[in-house]
Amino acid sequence: MHRTPCQLIILLLLCGVGSSCNRDRVINPFEDNIGTYSAYGALDLGKSTNAIRIRNVSTPFLIDSTIGYEDVNLFFIDPSTDTELQLPDTIINFNGNYTYNYLLKQNLQPSSTYGVKLVFDGGQESSTTITTPAVTIADTTPDKASNCRQNLRISFKNVKRPEFINAEVGVLYQGSMHWAPIQTIQTPEFIDGLDEMELQLTVTNLLVDIFPPPPEATINIPPRFWLPTVSCNELDEPTMYIRYIHFGPEWEQFRGTEFLSDMFVDSETIDNGIGFIGAIRRDSFSFTFEL
Repeated sequence: MHRTPCQLIILLLLCGVGSSCNRDRVINPFEDNIGTYSAYGALDLGKSTNAIRIRNVSTPFLIDSTIGYEDVNLFFIDPSTDTELQLPDTIINFNGNYTYNYLLKQNLQPSSTYGVKLVFDGGQESSTTITTPAVTIADTTPDKASNCRQNLRISFKNVKRPEFINAEVGVLYQGSMHWAPIQTIQTPEFIDGLDEMELQLTVTNLLVDIFPPPPEATINIPPRFWLPTVSCNELDEPTMYIRYIHFGPEWEQFRGTEFLSDMFVDSETIDNGIGFIGAIRRDSFSFTFEL
């Protein structure tokens, strides 16, 4: 059953005060029973330091969020080197809330599996594994669009299910960059039988995501034929920028939800208490078009 982020938070709070919650659990937001502590974060392969937050789900959200972690330790496990590293803790002010975090200062490798182990309450343990995504090969066909209505194929190769891609498009307009998720006409979809996702769109289609037409201009018109409120010849330059996040397999349960839309630009907006750790890899490219 699909649960929204708010439902997950409620579930964790209920388990924190319920007698049926087992403390020896794997960290997983979709388990029926959750332990006293949940760990959450998005490990970015492009960052030299990642933070994993720990949440005591037995305490209300509005009290000091750094109380009650004296007997909590977090370990990062690298099976490829058979090492187990205890992570240092720190307190971070995040959006006005002081959160308890453990810092991972290790270069993560693509297509690799790591472990996280939480030790608390005098020896109780919870653990999870994280698999990092592969390195994506992204390109467009053709390399340069001959006009704003030419159909383009944007491909993301080396995306192994259940990994997936979310992408945004950006343009320079009136001196500022404008970004929006690619979703109105099409989202990246897998090609049958291949480890590859693709989009087939025009420059005009992509502009609809950034500058959508008013509702009255879309009545009885298929989205592929919508016209943006800013046309391609009004842009500051004939260039489309694509930035994307390649999500590791643990994120599969969230694919297509508003949760990912909310955290697209800043992965640290994951709500407290969700109890989920996954890995991501960010990248970007651009292509030009002729007017």
